[in-house]
Amino acid sequence: MITSGDYNTINQNHVFNNRGSGIIMIDAAIRNTIKNNDLFQNRVAGIMTTGSNQLNTFYSNSIYNNNAGINISGKSNIIYHNWNITYNTNGIILNQATNCSIYQNIISRNIKRGIRILNSSMIQSYRNTVTSNNLGVIVTNSDIINMTKNNIYSNAINNYFESQLSAGPSPIIGGEVHEYRYSGLEFPASVIIQTRLLIG
Repeated sequence: MITSGDYNTINQNHVFNNRGSGIIMIDAAIRNTIKNNDLFQNRVAGIMTTGSNQLNTFYSNSIYNNNAGINISGKSNIIYHNWNITYNTNGIILNQATNCSIYQNIISRNIKRGIRILNSSMIQSYRNTVTSNNLGVIVTNSDIINMTKNNIYSNAINNYFESQLSAGPSPIIGGEVHEYRYSGLEFPASVIIQTRLLIG
């Protein structure tokens, strides 16, 4: 656990069978690096952040058989080059996150969702492989979501954008979705969308 800690590195650990999360950052944790760890069978999440954390980096971790693989809030956090985010209930969750990046991860065979983005803004997702999940990518009540050159395929549903009634109009604004190998997009009838979609 890192509580309001800065400039820490957690490297090359096996973190497993915890009742909560494997690694958790609480409050204003800034510029920490979580890399090369093996995180599995944690009841809440492999990696989790809460509060006003920012500028943390998560890369080259193997994260499997957790409730959530990575569950991130905060600002300007980066999730990249995690090659084995698999067999979790959810692969990556961004909740109340701002200006965060998800790139070059392999997210596969998660029970519910590969990537879930909710209540977030200015999220960049690019060059991820998202495959064999029940739902590839779901975006809820979020805006300015840029998704570029992701390889999303063989999920029961590839991409799903939805709003909730409490969100009001235009829950997804100004996003780009393009250059997928498979271009599956599904919108429920109740959604109000004002987004620029570039699908290739």
